[in-house]
Amino acid sequence: MADLGAALRRSDVDAVILNEASPLLAHRVLSQGTLVFERSAPARVRFQTKTASLYLDLIPIFETHIRYLKRNVREGRIVG
Repeated sequence: MADLGAALRRSDVDAVILNEASPLLAHRVLSQGTLVFERSAPARVRFQTKTASLYLDLIPIFETHIRYLKRNVREGRIVG
């Protein structure tokens, strides 16, 4: 990782194997990260399309989870 940061002349570099990442992380990397290597543009586009579709399918589940977490914090069931 240090070699990648040095090559890019940055200290804030994180490398992620997107094929193994959660849908939330993969979407965040694809929407906010910087592509540094691709072996195949068509494969990248297929992956981006699949990841975006999966992320959009999961948004209602994420929203429900956040709603329950907020309620539990308000009710004192979760302290942190």
